[in-house]
Amino acid sequence: MGAGFFPIAMSILTLSFGLAIALGVFGDKSNGIDQIAPISMINWRALLFISSAVSFFGLMIEPFGLIPSVAGATIISARADSENTWKAVGVLGVSLACGIWFVLVGLLGLPISAFGK
Repeated sequence: MGAGFFPIAMSILTLSFGLAIALGVFGDKSNGIDQIAPISMINWRALLFISSAVSFFGLMIEPFGLIPSVAGATIISARADSENTWKAVGVLGVSLACGIWFVLVGLLGLPISAFGK
């Protein structure tokens, strides 16, 4: 059980849950769904904004730091749902950014810059 044990174990656990959910959708006919939803039923807005938020975070974490990256990714991902208000998104972004910084840097002591290099 070395340094990579926990991330590998969590990856396998997450993959197992995802696979179980995916196989359950194909195997369960009791819900009245006999086929996979057509491509027109996919929520493209949510897919675009969530994917963009993940990409934004990955690209911006090093040059801008943890807090702006988390806040920006939160704002982008909140656009996936048109019912979100800017006030709620702002509060969520600030609280998530500060909370994540407190846990990762304050409690765990990880060497992550809060506001870039």
